[in-house]
Amino acid sequence: MVVVTEEPAAGHNIALCIQQSMGHPGRLLVTIDPPAAGLATLMLGSTRVQMPFDGTGTAMTEALVPALLADADGPDLVVTVEILAGALPPGD
Repeated sequence: MVVVTEEPAAGHNIALCIQQSMGHPGRLLVTIDPPAAGLATLMLGSTRVQMPFDGTGTAMTEALVPALLADADGPDLVVTVEILAGALPPGD
């Protein structure tokens, strides 16, 4: 797993990671520590993917990896995180 960026926000550490394995296009993961309920939204050009955080504080998608790898000069990947106040992540 490669950590692309890590930022502190609202008392949490947020990280964007790329996870690749043999024969698999890869996954984009957004992690939040400590875990919290909320949504990560990834935007790449006109493509928008919303992912809820699970009980471990991880939101994951495979949808954008091929587009990111295919065009290094393409649009920027924009990530936003919405933490739902007062809610616990699923499984807690």
